[in-house]
Amino acid sequence: MQLKPLEPDDYPFFDYRRFTFSLGIETPEGVWLSGSTAVRHDPETKAMVVQGGLVTQAAVIFEKMEAALVPAGRSLRDLTRLVRYVRSDAIADLTFLDAYQRTVLGDVVVSTIIVERLLRDHALVEMDAAITTDAGQETLPSIIASSAQAAEEAFAGELASRGSDEGSVLRFAQFLTDKVPPVNGRQSITVVCPSLPNGSSGLQIEATLAKRADSRIIHVGAMGDPSIEGIVGQCRDALSRIEAQLDTAGASMGGVIKTTEFIAPQGLSDYRDTATVRRDTFAAPYPAATGVICKGFPEPGCLIAIEAIARIND
Repeated sequence: MQLKPLEPDDYPFFDYRRFTFSLGIETPEGVWLSGSTAVRHDPETKAMVVQGGLVTQAAVIFEKMEAALVPAGRSLRDLTRLVRYVRSDAIADLTFLDAYQRTVLGDVVVSTIIVERLLRDHALVEMDAAITTDAGQETLPSIIASSAQAAEEAFAGELASRGSDEGSVLRFAQFLTDKVPPVNGRQSITVVCPSLPNGSSGLQIEATLAKRADSRIIHVGAMGDPSIEGIVGQCRDALSRIEAQLDTAGASMGGVIKTTEFIAPQGLSDYRDTATVRRDTFAAPYPAATGVICKGFPEPGCLIAIEAIARIND
């Protein structure tokens, strides 16, 4: 087994086999789940629906995650990493979500990213998760600061506290609010959000470190090129640059475990057409996937940013 899709026999929420993503991918190093909202197929209306407040929706998401993990012989208590993409108008209920989550999950590192909205109408939160006990990696707690300088200093302190250095950094992603400059000189994706999780303005860093030199899991990313017209063209170009990064690292598109896409509102009307790009780029089993709508990107005309997690070829 290198990449094995999670294909539960009992998944009553919708027919997941129709889409260009897997519910999750299992590797020798762990399990990575696709992003889930509370959407489900309603047999009475024959429509996909999302209902309830933040905690109610989270409960459905955790049910979906639990079902997806069955083929891997895992459960929610095994999760080591959880990312919550929360709509900006639901921030006030985050404390209730935190309290509920503690009753459901075990010892998990949680990151909260505030987004403009989600791809499903009425969805207040989307979550993805991973079990990375054997991946030789460490996800740092979210670093939230009022400025790029303060964020960089906090990040340096986190590295020092772990006895790590810049060479151990596998992933460095930045989430900013309007008019806040990013940390410069780092290869990363940079996304503009409506606010930080505490409702303030500033900058949030999400980073992953290698704990072992032999880790086979890598992180790469690319921003959409504003000189290319349309989100479909930018998506195709970004994935081609991700492919080049993977090739340099000794990996390939066939080893991609999961992708995360941040979409600018201006590109949303044509976003569904990027499914064709995904079919052209990947083969079954398709990688796990998350897609959310951010406020935008620092560079005008950029419509999409893509991150990918991949496994180095054996």
